[in-house]
Amino acid sequence: MWDKKEVKGETFEKPKIYKTFEESLPIIDNELKKRAHKWQLHAIPSISWEDIEQIIRLHIWKKWKYWDQNTPLEKFLKRIINFMFIAYSRSYKFSKEKQEETQLRWI
Repeated sequence: MWDKKEVKGETFEKPKIYKTFEESLPIIDNELKKRAHKWQLHAIPSISWEDIEQIIRLHIWKKWKYWDQNTPLEKFLKRIINFMFIAYSRSYKFSKEKQEETQLRWI
């Protein structure tokens, strides 16, 4: 493979081929399946795993422009998925504590 090519005194750079989000969906789904066991299904009882997958896919789509295509996609996905797990667990625990706190006030 060539990065730069010189033809008749003109320099041509190798065209950059970027992966789109749609092309990478099988890889994304595979990474989500690999990390499904880390999600504690009892953490948020009102949300199923399929809902969480869709939320994470949407978040990955929003962050797609930040992925440096020279680095492995799996590393990028692992980071996002783990942060989403942590964020949802925290937000649920925080809201649950708030609910318990307000219930105690009424007693």
